Amino acid sequence: SLPAQPQAGARPVLIATTQMPAFEKFTSQLEWKIPPLPEGAYEFIVELDGVNAEPVVVGFVRHVMPWEHNPLGKSDALVEPFEPIRIAGRKVSTVLRAHTLNNLGLWDQIESLNQPLLKAPMRLEVKAGGKTLIAEGKQLAFVQEKPTRVVTESHWTAGDFTGAAGADWDYDGMMKWTLEIQPSKERVDSMTLVIPLDDKAMPLFHACTDGLRFNFAGATPAGQGRVWDGSKAARNSIIGSYVPYIWLGAEERGLAVFGENDRGWARDPKVPCQELVRNGDTLELRLNLIAGPMRIEGKRRIGIGFQATPTKPMPSDWRVRGVNLYWHPDRTRNAQFLGNCWQWGALTAYDEIYPRDEDFTVYDKLAETRRTGVIDREWLKKWMADTKLPNESERASFEKNLDYGFRTCEGRPARILVYTNPRALRQDTPEGRTFLDEWSLDAFITRKAQYGAALSYGCNPVESFCDFSTWYYRKMLEIFADDINWDNTYLKASFDTVGTDAYELSPGVIQPAAGPFNMRALIRRAAVLQHEIKKRAMNMVHTTNTAIAPIMAFSHSHVTWEDRKGDSDFQDRFSRDYIRAESIGRQHGSVPFALVLIHGPDEKKNEWVGRTATGVLLTHEVKPVIIPDVYRPCFLRLLEFGYGQPDVRVFNYWQLEQPVRVEGADAATLVVSKPGSAMAVVCDYGNGGNLTLNVDMKMLGLKSGFAAKDAESGEKLSITGGQVTFPLKKHDFRMVIME
Repeated sequence: SLPAQPQAGARPVLIATTQMPAFEKFTSQLEWKIPPLPEGAYEFIVELDGVNAEPVVVGFVRHVMPWEHNPLGKSDALVEPFEPIRIAGRKVSTVLRAHTLNNLGLWDQIESLNQPLLKAPMRLEVKAGGKTLIAEGKQLAFVQEKPTRVVTESHWTAGDFTGAAGADWDYDGMMKWTLEIQPSKERVDSMTLVIPLDDKAMPLFHACTDGLRFNFAGATPAGQGRVWDGSKAARNSIIGSYVPYIWLGAEERGLAVFGENDRGWARDPKVPCQELVRNGDTLELRLNLIAGPMRIEGKRRIGIGFQATPTKPMPSDWRVRGVNLYWHPDRTRNAQFLGNCWQWGALTAYDEIYPRDEDFTVYDKLAETRRTGVIDREWLKKWMADTKLPNESERASFEKNLDYGFRTCEGRPARILVYTNPRALRQDTPEGRTFLDEWSLDAFITRKAQYGAALSYGCNPVESFCDFSTWYYRKMLEIFADDINWDNTYLKASFDTVGTDAYELSPGVIQPAAGPFNMRALIRRAAVLQHEIKKRAMNMVHTTNTAIAPIMAFSHSHVTWEDRKGDSDFQDRFSRDYIRAESIGRQHGSVPFALVLIHGPDEKKNEWVGRTATGVLLTHEVKPVIIPDVYRPCFLRLLEFGYGQPDVRVFNYWQLEQPVRVEGADAATLVVSKPGSAMAVVCDYGNGGNLTLNVDMKMLGLKSGFAAKDAESGEKLSITGGQVTFPLKKHDFRMVIME
């Protein structure tokens, strides 16, 4: 029952009552739809019949918030750099990609950057009675055709088995495909969705489960037959072998397949949910939807997401953009990062979306400081004096960080990037007291009402959380900030069986939902919001070992590498395959940044580690957010050469077309060239040695007799014919100018 107490001293009013079902294995569960609750204080009371026990009473408050059900970020707008969806017969085209559909709404072919990815059409295989049947769809119907959304429907049969299939397309090329399987009297042995990929186009592989810092990114496993299955992926809470995100491809092109969990699948502990099987030059991603023999007694519904990459083009100026590069010669290409919530006035460092006590005068003062270059120190002193914090240490940290935020604005930066945490919530706030259960990842949560109590990593950005967040994003963006940074965008298990796709595997055992679609929805709404308020977006997601296409599609940059720190060389931290699969951003049209985390007792060694980081960063075109001292002059030399300008060519070491070839060491290269001159960054990944650069003079526009020198030291380098020779230490780099 719910006795309400809207006013102090008022008589309680019984609102609703219900009877719970009998216990089963010590558990009773009921989803109870109660009447809408107006503003007020309430009690939820549970009484146990037949047992001498006091009632359990839980108090809560229903606050009706001004942001509830707001339309911000929900307009049917096409945001840059996406293009309208185009339909020509069975071909659905989105920016950079074209998808040829079959009657199940699946893909017969994917053309990414004009190159095919599939060796054969996707197919639904049904095995029964010793036969293998391929599901055949009836006529595919386009039931909605808009520049921003396309919906298809069809029905299928495979012998005695029938069902329906539907697809819902967004204009970034994400397709949510839903398979319905009708009950059948016949037994089915298995049902598998087979995706036959062109093996030579799939050298890289990235798989993410519910967590970070342990997900695989790197080279696709070699060999014939089954080379990988979902049981090999590390996980936190997902039960069984299901992997919620799998991407296969190369540095730009590829295919992502993803979902919340294995809801609707028929599992068999002996059969992995997903597996990679190589047959000659075909690499099959096999989704074992029905893993073992069974009779389909009730309708099954399975949801799967598909997205080919790249999801969007890289920004035209991506190579010259920076974060925290206050010395950048083009201030408009650099954003200064307020890297925690204290720096823009929140009471907690990582858990809020608005300033202390919702006092937005701090936003006005940040904007004033940014506009004038002058900090109002008297106002800031008074504002801090009015700030209540539980201990002096925390207060000192708050004051120091807020001062950093104002000093950053004092420099009058062209752009300000603001830290937020989409997994966090303060429990003692009005929205926390009302929406905690709806937003929490836990099935049931203990409430903490003390001042500043926070849920730092425990929120799921469901629709009402997005309403809440976008409401306050708008205030930031309209008053003092330009872009949003989201921490903790990795997949995280939700055990809420009411508001998510989490479900009970058995009484009391919950298979959680991984949450890719909710996190995507939040970032998408922010991009549309910025379009609505006519503010060019350059938002950033914090990925750390989880480069997830549907989440990154509507962001504009990302920051990674928080999964390795210490004083080890960066070549030992991140393999080249890892960086190309997870970090470089080409698959998502995302400007790549990294946290260069160097921590060690020996400062001289730390300087060296910063040098190894710089070589790795430069040769992969990833920029640091925490910046080693040696990086600054090196990046400035690239900019001075013309790096990132339209008439300057760039060659990455993984491209087939190479103007330089390294002999004598295992090295990565970045080459930039313009008529008559070139610069090569050479970074050692082995044990160093005496290197030879074999230079294709025609490709670089160099004439016989060209000179070469070290760009850092000015040292002249030896040249014989088209070969430049020089020594290189283990894990060191050189910048070689040829002209």
